[in-house]
Amino acid sequence: MEGECRAHGNLGAVHMSLGNYASANACYEQMLILAKDLNDFLSLTQAYGNLGISRMNTGNYEEAISFFEEQLKAFDNLVKGVNLVEKGHACTNLGDSFTALGKHKESLEYYEKALQIFQKLQNRGEEEKTEKSLGLGHRAIGNHFEAFRHFEKRLQLVTLGGGETDAFHDLGYQYLELKNYEEALNSFQTQMRISKERGWKREEGVALGNLGNCYAEMGKWTEALRYHELELGVAQENDSDLDKSKAYGRIGFVHESLGDYERALRSYQEYLTTASQTTDSLAKATAFSSIGNNNIE
Repeated sequence: MEGECRAHGNLGAVHMSLGNYASANACYEQMLILAKDLNDFLSLTQAYGNLGISRMNTGNYEEAISFFEEQLKAFDNLVKGVNLVEKGHACTNLGDSFTALGKHKESLEYYEKALQIFQKLQNRGEEEKTEKSLGLGHRAIGNHFEAFRHFEKRLQLVTLGGGETDAFHDLGYQYLELKNYEEALNSFQTQMRISKERGWKREEGVALGNLGNCYAEMGKWTEALRYHELELGVAQENDSDLDKSKAYGRIGFVHESLGDYERALRSYQEYLTTASQTTDSLAKATAFSSIGNNNIE
């Protein structure tokens, strides 16, 4: 029966990789039944965790939470061999599920538990991810100074591989929330410099967009326009419709703010054209709204 239990788990993993979530659920539910019969708490943790992940992948966050909570209980019943990394992941998954439901206070509770586990393990990679989640969670409920503290800690932990530019991105926007424009600009300039040095064109475009947004918030429209046009150039070089649509939308907003409605309308029309070539329905709706508002003017 132990072999059968493992076989259901392996088969579920294959179905999960293929996106066959209904079949994966069926396998993991059989694994769960067998694990209970065997009183095998290790297999129980795996079955509950996989059922939770499968529910997350299909947007069923309430059920996912129930499975992850059962997974944590199963971890507590393990006499030996507790995999602290997996327990930390269970806490992270709970945090992510509560975040998806907009329940940020609950998510922060589990992210804190995950952070304690990863700090104990001295797992810098998982610590860094969790500090980011904590920063975003505190930002979502308006705890901006607490969010800033976590983003700074994340920056101290970050390693090479793209995380550093993303860390400066988050830190820069946190400075923006605090109206500290000088430090926000410094963060975005650093994000751009690192991206250029490493040849990461898309990240460079994101940094240029961030700089444009920062200058726009400061009311420095000429500088904002310059950076958003540079952002558009990078997006065109990368042939990314999604990135081009964002840049056109931002350029349109700057022209509109300057009272140049003819140029704003042209940019918004380009925004709609490029957004229509993506799968981003929100971008399309925003583009229609922008054109409508500009016509009202």
